[in-house]
Amino acid sequence: MMKKPEVSTRILDKSYNEEMLKILARSPMKSDLLELHFDKSPDIFRSSELWSSDCAYYGVFADGALAGFGMHLKYDGYIHGQIRRISYFGNFCIDQKYHGRG
Repeated sequence: MMKKPEVSTRILDKSYNEEMLKILARSPMKSDLLELHFDKSPDIFRSSELWSSDCAYYGVFADGALAGFGMHLKYDGYIHGQIRRISYFGNFCIDQKYHGRG
């Protein structure tokens, strides 16, 4: 039986860009009929920054190695005809080598 890794999370800065792009490239979304990859190179942070200045990526670390990441941003959007602050969670990606490990 494999040992469960020590798991932690923390905010990622741009020094993780290359590693995040590699994880994204290794982890396409798959179905029976389709394999889909979103290329965010050369800067995975850029598209989120264009959308909002209030954005952060969070890393999931397994035994100190970056195993995956996700993004949270806030932006002003319309809800029922009024501008409101909206939270958006997305761009979650776990490296395939960590799939199925709990």
